[in-house]
Amino acid sequence: MNQGQRKNVVKDFIARVLTKSLIREDTVKIDGFKERLQQIIDPNSRKSSFEVSLKRVSEIQEQMNGLVEHLDSKMDSVLEKREKEFLSAYQSHMIEVQNELLHLKRKANEKELQLQQDDKILSLEQELAWIRQETMKVREEIDNQEVIIKDYKQEQQELFDDSRFLKMNLKQQLKDKLYEEAKELDEKVETSKESNEDLLQIEDQMAEEDKHELEPAQSEEPQEFHQEEYQDNVANLDEEGFSNDSKKIVMNTMPLKTEDVTKIDYILTDLFESGKSKEEILNEVKSFCIENQERRKRVLQIHRRTLERKRRIAQLARTTQPTKSADSQKNLVYFMQCVERVKMEVKARKKCDSKTLRTKNRISLFNTSDKRRIMELLLCKEDILTKVLIKIFRKMKIKDLEKKVEFERRANKYHSSAITHSFKRTGMSQNSSNTGAFGIGHRKNLVSYGDSQRMFHKYSKVSQSHTPNSHAVRYDASAPVHMLNREIDLGMKQVNQSAIGQ
Repeated sequence: MNQGQRKNVVKDFIARVLTKSLIREDTVKIDGFKERLQQIIDPNSRKSSFEVSLKRVSEIQEQMNGLVEHLDSKMDSVLEKREKEFLSAYQSHMIEVQNELLHLKRKANEKELQLQQDDKILSLEQELAWIRQETMKVREEIDNQEVIIKDYKQEQQELFDDSRFLKMNLKQQLKDKLYEEAKELDEKVETSKESNEDLLQIEDQMAEEDKHELEPAQSEEPQEFHQEEYQDNVANLDEEGFSNDSKKIVMNTMPLKTEDVTKIDYILTDLFESGKSKEEILNEVKSFCIENQERRKRVLQIHRRTLERKRRIAQLARTTQPTKSADSQKNLVYFMQCVERVKMEVKARKKCDSKTLRTKNRISLFNTSDKRRIMELLLCKEDILTKVLIKIFRKMKIKDLEKKVEFERRANKYHSSAITHSFKRTGMSQNSSNTGAFGIGHRKNLVSYGDSQRMFHKYSKVSQSHTPNSHAVRYDASAPVHMLNREIDLGMKQVNQSAIGQ
């Protein structure tokens, strides 16, 4: 329904109400008029009240006519009044209804917001419970990871200590390598010098023999060969009437050295002055050239023999080197096994002690007893004992091997001081912590007196030098020391190389 229809309905309702009220008033008035009319018609008072009644009737009629005439206007005024009252009441009622609707809407919104907040709070509480569970799981995982990280840190520290130990070995190995290369270079230079000296001695002896064959007037210093003198000798051969074949033999058999040419010149001059025949001169020159060629062949044979000897020595060194490296590898493996065994013992000891569980397991934490244990395990091998013997006594110098009593006294002295000497150099003293993980001389060891005697008798050399003026016996004290140094350096070099390779 629109607004106009609503107004029409309201007007009809108001009109019905007003008509009903007016009809009720009119019925009441008519009833009063009838009563009055009966009183008038009453015979007792008919005449007296007739006129009065007529007047009254006329007045009432006039009033009725006036009322009928003014009925529409009154109806309109009443309707307007009722309509205004109704509209004001309806407006106030609708305002109240609108306010109630707004209030209800506000309450509904608040209730909806509260419900949403309750749902959100419930979901947040569920998320909070899930987060707490996940936090507990993450905390447990963090604790496990911390334990793993702690183990990794311990392993990292162990690896760092091992790498530091290996770096120290690498540096020592490089030093030994440089020392060995320098020593080999010195040996090569010495051998080359010796071979050159031998060859020079042989050549000098042969030159002396040739000089004895020549005349005493020959000069000791070789003269320079000039092309003019050679051409003069050839011209002399032409003047004497030598054939072309003879000249070719003499020219082909002539050596290329200036010294030999001067010798031939002297021989030719002597033969020409002596007045010998052409055949005799040719035979003399041929014999001299043949002897010279044989002498040079002997020199070449000596060179070949020396080269062959050097080649055999190098081949023998190459064949013996793998065996030495294999022994060094075995000794290194045995040494690492000893260290690992002592490490396991240290770990077992630390697990038993609750105070030391927090300390890091490092090689530098080895005490004196652990180092002594490593040395005891290392000394159980006989090969290592022999090498340690050579390493300990490599700087010893033999001054006089003929004095047997003095030698035994010195051997007893070295044997008695071997224990303290080895322990001092192995780092098993109270001040060994400043010298590294295992001390400086961790490869040194103890030896017996019998072993020391056998090794000294084995490596001691007595070389007899024969000189033209004296035939005295000379004792080479540097020879055993040199051999010991070389063997020890090669062995330790191979041990360090195999340690780095592992």
